[in-house]
Amino acid sequence: MKQAVIEHVTTNINSPNHGELQTFLPKSIIKAFNHTSIGIIYVGFGGKIQCYNEKILEILNLKILDDVLPTYQEVLSYVSKTLKNPKDIENLFAIEIKEYYQKQELVIETNKGRVLFCSSQAVVGDDGLIEGVVWSVSDITEHKTQERIATYRSLHDSLTQLPNRTYLFKKLEKLTDPDKETKKKFALLFLDLDDFKGINDKYGHSVGDQFLINCASRVRNSLRVPDTLARLSGDEFIIILDEIDSHDLVEKVIQRIYKSLSNSFNVAGIQIPASLSIGVSFYPTESVRPRELIRQADKAMYQAKRQGKNTFCFYDSTMES
Repeated sequence: MKQAVIEHVTTNINSPNHGELQTFLPKSIIKAFNHTSIGIIYVGFGGKIQCYNEKILEILNLKILDDVLPTYQEVLSYVSKTLKNPKDIENLFAIEIKEYYQKQELVIETNKGRVLFCSSQAVVGDDGLIEGVVWSVSDITEHKTQERIATYRSLHDSLTQLPNRTYLFKKLEKLTDPDKETKKKFALLFLDLDDFKGINDKYGHSVGDQFLINCASRVRNSLRVPDTLARLSGDEFIIILDEIDSHDLVEKVIQRIYKSLSNSFNVAGIQIPASLSIGVSFYPTESVRPRELIRQADKAMYQAKRQGKNTFCFYDSTMES
């Protein structure tokens, strides 16, 4: 098909001269119609384009060559080739204009990252039959971008950019969902930086914040891709080791973490060593409830602190006594 360019708005596509508007509408209304932020196209019975505005051409990147207008099906076919997922509008191909009683709404994403909101409205004649359909198309890329940014911010810590407490509990609830047919085992690690308050008190919070960021980065780089490192609060972090229920495998990960932190950090010209206490619990061995798993790992972490800090400890039921 020829790539489409509709150069002028017209209420009568069949007019002999497409370069001249054949309309009874005042010029002010035509101008507003052309400069609205919403693209509009009216498709009549039989799939003929009857009316459109310039914005629809800009949004869909349509062009018409030699004054030859595409049919509705040709427009759909052209647009589908520009989409990230062509199946998004496949269902529209099967709908005849006369069957558009049901309002159609869909959000589609182009292969260039633009997001479009499309909505149809049937044009019904005095006899109750559909004479055509008006499609309005809006470019909501910026809105969706802001929406994605807002979603990201709601689920990530603003300082370290790690998943936050909300993200963590959403993931744990999903992993421990009692209705799931197959339940994956995992290890939960509770990490606490030793004597972090002393760093803040001695060097200030800006140095402490940068120290936290650097520690989080090294720890994250010690993990596998499917593992999750989240900031619980302050200097406390949680790691979910996906599909790991072996003490030996957990110890190997922990040793990688300690190795990554073995060299002190240079923050604002200050050399600061890192010390980390870690507690470990297992799902579903110790518990099937997220908060209980965290509590158990927290108990094990404090046991590690009592053992001299900068070490790790596995949860054991004897810790409850």
